[in-house]
This record gives sequence, C-alpha cells and structure tokens, in this order.
Amino acid sequence: MLLPIVSQNSLSGPIPPEIGNCQSLQWLELDANQLDGTVPEEFANLRSLSKLFLFENRLMGDFPENIWSIQTLESVLLYSNRFTGKLPSVLAELKFLKNITLFDNFFTGVIPQELGVNSPLVQIDFTNNSFVGSIPPNICSRKALRILDLGFNHLNGSIPSSVVDCPSLKRVILQNNNLNGSIPQFVNCANLSYMDLSHNSLSGNIPASFSRCVNITEINWSENKLFGAIPPEIGNLVNLKRLDLSHNILHGSIPVQISSCSKLYSLDLSFNSLNGSALRTVSNLKFLTQLRLQENRFSGGLPDSLSQLEMLIELQLGGNILGGSIPSSLGQLVKLGTALNLSSNGLMGDIPTQLGNLVELQNLDFSFNNLTGGLATLRSLGFLQALNVSYNQFSGPVPDNLLKFLSSTPYSFDGNPGLCISCSTSGSSCMGANVLKPCGGSKKRGVHGQLKIVLIVLGSLFVGGVLVLVLCCILLKSRDWKKNKVSNMFEGSSSKLNEVTEATENFDDKYIIGTGAHG
Repeated sequence: MLLPIVSQNSLSGPIPPEIGNCQSLQWLELDANQLDGTVPEEFANLRSLSKLFLFENRLMGDFPENIWSIQTLESVLLYSNRFTGKLPSVLAELKFLKNITLFDNFFTGVIPQELGVNSPLVQIDFTNNSFVGSIPPNICSRKALRILDLGFNHLNGSIPSSVVDCPSLKRVILQNNNLNGSIPQFVNCANLSYMDLSHNSLSGNIPASFSRCVNITEINWSENKLFGAIPPEIGNLVNLKRLDLSHNILHGSIPVQISSCSKLYSLDLSFNSLNGSALRTVSNLKFLTQLRLQENRFSGGLPDSLSQLEMLIELQLGGNILGGSIPSSLGQLVKLGTALNLSSNGLMGDIPTQLGNLVELQNLDFSFNNLTGGLATLRSLGFLQALNVSYNQFSGPVPDNLLKFLSSTPYSFDGNPGLCISCSTSGSSCMGANVLKPCGGSKKRGVHGQLKIVLIVLGSLFVGGVLVLVLCCILLKSRDWKKNKVSNMFEGSSSKLNEVTEATENFDDKYIIGTGAHG
C-alpha cells in the first residue's frame, strides 16, 4: 500500500504514531512540512517500507534504531532536521539500501564500518553532522556508489583506496574533516567529475595517476599539507574547469602542460612556494575568470600576454617577486570587477592611464611597491569598495572619489609622504586633513608667517608712535608748566624791578661787583 503524498503541504505538529499500524505501507513521504517532535517508535512496524522521506521538517531527538532493521528499506532521506543519536551496525546489513541522505543534522558516533559491503549503495550524504572515526574501507565494494559526501564532520584516518578505485563514483566530497596520510593512487576514476578533499591534513605528493580522471571538472585539494611539484600530467585533464591547490606546500614551477586545460575558468594556486614565470604560462587559458597566484615566489614581471585573459574578473598576484612596471595592456582587462591585487611585488613606475578603463573594479591593492606619480588615473573607478595604495612613492592630490577611504580605511594611504588633500579655498572643508597634509600646505604656511610678521611690525610701529606722541605731550606740558611758574615768580613785584633797573642804569657793567670763578 502506498500512502498518498503529503509532502510540501505546510503540515505542522507531531507525526501521528498511528501511521505505524499501516503495516503494508511501502512509501511514506512527509517531507517539506513543518512537522516537529520525534519519530514514533511505531514506525518499526512498517515492515514493507521501502521509501522514508522525512527531510526538511523540524523533527528532533534520536532517530529510532529499530527502524534501521526494516529489511525492505531502499531510500532514507532525513536531511535538514535536528536528529541526534548514532547509526547502528545493523544499518550495514540492509541488502536493498541505495540512498541514505542525512546531511544537516546532529548525528554522532562512528559510521558502521561494514557499510557498503552488503548494500548496493548509490548515494551516501552525511554532510554537516558530527560523525567520528574512519571512513568505512569497503564503502564502494559493490561498485555502484556514485555520490559520496562526508564533508563537515570529524572523521580521521586515511582515505581508503576503494574511494579512488571506484569506477562508478562521480562525486567525492570529504572536505573539512581531520583526514591524514597521502592521497591514494587513482585506478578507476574515469567517471569522476568532482572531488573536494579540502581542509584536512593530507600530505605527500600529488599523485600523477590523477591524470586518469579524464572527465573530472572540479578539483579542490586546498588547505592541506601537500608538497612537491604539480605533475605535468595535469595536462591530460582537458575537461577541468576549476582547480584549487591553494594553502599547501607546493614548490616548483607551473607545468606548461596546464595550457591544455583549455576549459579552466578558475585557477587558485595561492599560498604555496611556487616559482618561475607563471604568468606567461597561464596566459594561454583564455577562459579564466578567476586567477589567484598570490603569496608565492613567481617572478618575471607582468607580461603583456596577460591582456589575452579577456574574461578575467579577479586577478590576485600579490606577495610575489614579479618586479618591473605595470603594463598599460592591463587596462584591456575591462571585465575585472572583483579584485586586482598587485601588492608586495617590487613594482616601479607610474600607474598607466589605461588602468582608468577598469571602471567595474571593486577592490584594488597596489600596496608595498615602489610605484610613483599620482593617483589621478583612479579617478574613473567609481565602484571601488576597497583600496590600498600604502607604502609606495605616490604624490599629489587624492582624487575626490577616493576621499571616502580616508575615513573608512585611512591606513590605505600610509607611507606616501607626497600625497596630499585639496582643501577648499575658504578653508571650511578639508576632509582627511588628519591623515594627509593639505596640498600646498607649506607654501600657505609661509605666506601666513610673512603676514604675521608684517602685522607685528605694523603693530609695533603703531604702539611706538603712540608712545612718542604721549611723551611729546608730557614734555610740552612740562615746559608750559615751568614757564608759567617763572611768570608767577615775578607777579606783584614789577615796581621793585623798575627801581633796580633805574638804580643800575639799566644793568650797566660798572655796577658789577666782580666776575670770574668767584664773581
């Protein structure tokens, strides 16, 4: 008996335990509702059940172990709930089980180590749970498994050789675990199209045998401890579209054979110890939209051939030893929008005016170089959200469209003593003056100083003149006072004076008693 499909109906509340009475029920689809509570233990009575779909609800609690004893189970889809508990070993005994999808739950414990031996499994997806222990060694022994996704758990140990020797596998995702050891040799991987082993502790060399995976389109082995060189056999992966080997310990040069991977649109080899003139090699990958080679030891300058990568929207080359100048041909990469990073490369010279064509650019980093000249070329970059031109030899005024970074990220301009800010003539607006000096500031300060001196001199002369006038007034007043005093002495005695004058015959010399020192 089949239960009518009740998925995607916004049902809420707990699951009725009475469903367990339908012992001949074969399909139970309650997915994509708002059911909550636990799964009834009575479901163990559904001895004919082959499909159990409970995904995308709000169910919780330990999933009943006795349900895993239903021998007719083929597909169990419990993803996107809040289930807890462990998977019992009896799960490995189900002879018809093809699909078990449990992602986005809280299952714990060890994955039954016999899983895959008795079941013709096609899909296993345990992503984003809390499983521990190792990957079952015979998980692909029935040669039917197509999808193996155990990412975002706490698995440890090495990758079983059966995983890379499974001709049916198309998708392998083991990212974000604690896996260690080396990557096994690939044997039967012709159907493999996607492999993500990132964020583990895998070590050793990249096996050249991965060239047998001729149909693979995406490889992500980043955030591991892989070392050695990139095998030239990578050129056999003609269908490869995305390659991420970043954050490892790889060294040597990029093999020229990578040019055969003509479908590559994303290449990330950042944060390794790779060297050589890589940019001339990768310039042949005409469909690249993302090129990340930062934090390596690449040299040889920025070749004009980079302009052939017309599809690029992100170019990350910071932290190398490229040297030379920025070629004007870089301005032809008009689709660059996500980022252009040329920091810490020992670049010299001015910013080419052609870079003003990169009008869609959002993130620009020229920091820690020896670039000179002004920033006027960046005036047309109206979509910039992040900028860093620190520690160069730039000079002149900061364009108006970059002034916003003086407040948001003022360190973006550090180490450029020649940069300045054009203030308004009225002096009322000088945004960022606390970060950079005003343009022409020293000259203005000289004129202001001279004006101050003139004012001081004029003030001194004025004060001196006032003091002289005051002194003159005092002297004149004193002289008038003395004159008046003498006049006052002779007031009232004019008659006596007349008598003396007559007696001496108008002060004749014969009346002088004596002259000289004692006269």
